[in-house]
Amino acid sequence: MGNIIEDRWRLRRPTDQRVIPITTCVLLVLMMTIVTGGALSVEILDASCRTNSSTTSRTFSFERQISWLKQDFLVREIGGPDQLQVRSLFNDPQNLQAFRILVSGPQKREFSIGLELEPTINKELEWCGYKQTYRTSDGIDYDIDPRGWLTDRWTIKRGPILAEDYEWKRNPMGLAGPIKDQQGRHVAHFHARTWGHQWIAMSWHSKSPHTTTYTIVTNDEIPIEYLVGLFTVAIIRMDKCGR
Repeated sequence: MGNIIEDRWRLRRPTDQRVIPITTCVLLVLMMTIVTGGALSVEILDASCRTNSSTTSRTFSFERQISWLKQDFLVREIGGPDQLQVRSLFNDPQNLQAFRILVSGPQKREFSIGLELEPTINKELEWCGYKQTYRTSDGIDYDIDPRGWLTDRWTIKRGPILAEDYEWKRNPMGLAGPIKDQQGRHVAHFHARTWGHQWIAMSWHSKSPHTTTYTIVTNDEIPIEYLVGLFTVAIIRMDKCGR
């Protein structure tokens, strides 16, 4: 038993030192226990390259709020001070098909999300089952590669804020799954639970406010507002496209 505990907390060195220097990215197994609705799950995240932190991870929880579009979300850090808000806004009251997502994060950082080259998300231009790109107003791209009943690939592209690409492998039966960097390091994880149960969220996508709880566990390598933006876009896209 002692050997198992010792192995579980043993420091791991990155295999590719050219990409992740040991001095800034010593890999440490982080055990994050989340208890929700009686279900126990353990997340293992690698240390953050951006913050050079090897001892902490954070958890954020959010739900769909009551609003006109039912696509607003309030995000709170569990056991911490940070809070974010996601709002869906019409640019043109005469066009109820096009809206933009506005993400307001810590330190008053704010950006909007549109589809392809447009500053808004036009539901008529969301093509279910096809590759598309959602773009933030400050230069982050979310590329989606739908794969039917296989695992979808969502990629947060490198740009002026991120030094490399990150990939989210979305569970084909829901909105859960890990986010990893190009070396396979586990930097964040998404969860979804409807009425406190993951299996319900996997079998049924609810659009009703305060029904499904979404959770992000992160090591802070990717700024939380961009993880919230990615997860929100996936939720809203599922509103239209389903699985």
